[in-house]
Amino acid sequence: MKLIRYEYPTINDIDRLFGHTLPTLNRLGTVWDRLFDNYYHSTAPVTDLYEDDANYYVRVELPGVKREAVELSLENSVLTLGVKAQRTDESQALHYTVSRSISVPENVRQDTILAKLEEGVLMVTLPKAATTPSRVIEVK
Repeated sequence: MKLIRYEYPTINDIDRLFGHTLPTLNRLGTVWDRLFDNYYHSTAPVTDLYEDDANYYVRVELPGVKREAVELSLENSVLTLGVKAQRTDESQALHYTVSRSISVPENVRQDTILAKLEEGVLMVTLPKAATTPSRVIEVK
C-alpha cells in the first residue's frame, strides 16, 4: 500500500530552517503567523492519498465542516474538492472557502466512486477499473 501525505508548509517551517542563522527572521515569523497562518490552514486541508489492489483512497481532514458544504467532482482525471462554509468564532462569524484539486489515475471507475464524511474526515474511495493485459503486436 502506498501512502502520500502532503501538508502545505507554513512560515514556522521556513523559520525553523533559518532561525539559527538569521535571528531577525524569528521576529518576522511571529508577525507573519498572526497575519497569514490561519489563511493557509483554512485553504489547504491535510490530505492523504493511498491505494490497495482494488481502490485508490483520498482522505481529507475537514474539521467542523458539514456534509452540505462539500462539493466533489471528477473531471479529466482531476478530483476537485470545494467547501463553502462558515464558522462562528467567539466574537465573529467567519466565512471561508476551501478548495483542493488532486490528479488521479485514468483507470478509475467513475460510476462507483464513494464519498463519506464522518467526524470531520472526508473519505473518497475510487475503485480501479480492470486493466487489460498488455500484448506484443507483431509488425509486418
